[in-house]
Amino acid sequence: MVKQDLIQHGFALASNIPPISPTVALFQANDLGKAQAAYRLIKTLKIVLPILALALLAGGVWVARKRRRALIGATLGLAASMVILAIGLVIARSIYLNSVPPTVLPGDAAAAAFDAMVYFIRVSLRVVLAVALVVAIGAFITGPSRAAIQTRSGLKSGAGWVRNFGERRGVSTGPVGEWTYAHRRILRIAAVALMAVIFVFWGHPTLVVVIVLVVILLVLLGLIELIGRPPAAAPETAAQT
Repeated sequence: MVKQDLIQHGFALASNIPPISPTVALFQANDLGKAQAAYRLIKTLKIVLPILALALLAGGVWVARKRRRALIGATLGLAASMVILAIGLVIARSIYLNSVPPTVLPGDAAAAAFDAMVYFIRVSLRVVLAVALVVAIGAFITGPSRAAIQTRSGLKSGAGWVRNFGERRGVSTGPVGEWTYAHRRILRIAAVALMAVIFVFWGHPTLVVVIVLVVILLVLLGLIELIGRPPAAAPETAAQT
């Protein structure tokens, strides 16, 4: 740019200036090649390792004698491991920033480099933590414990009260409600399966995506319970004389 400006302003000798492509060293990184290789390895294993972990988790739950209790324990353990991983990343970040001299790399640049490298790890651990807690809570609520039974009973009573309140004012689901009540188990499974498929094929789900999917699932399950109308009892036959 400077060379062209000089020529255009009549300084013909500027045309003899040879092209220069200077490079400026921002910082020295003797182990940059190893770091890049480690990063490529992490990217390669980021798909294989979660699938392997989920397969081992599912296998352990399947062979357990009390599968529901095993599922709750496994998911809570998975959630705890995500918390430990998050704490480990915080400690590793502090150690890394303290080990990099300011003369080699400024503190802000070092922090940005570390945060960029572990960004997807942080997002993934938050998603896994949320999913693990959701599965654990779902397994507990659908279980045979006294607290779970009371919770389900309270939810059904609330939905029934709302439905009866509407029917007393002329709002009834009619045959649709009876069909929903008769197929409520299949509809619940379909709602859970639909949210699971959306989660799997989302690509890079975040914590917000998980929360939104859980809220939508709860709304769908609530609508199934609310719309489902038990069939009216058959009228009693007159007593024979």
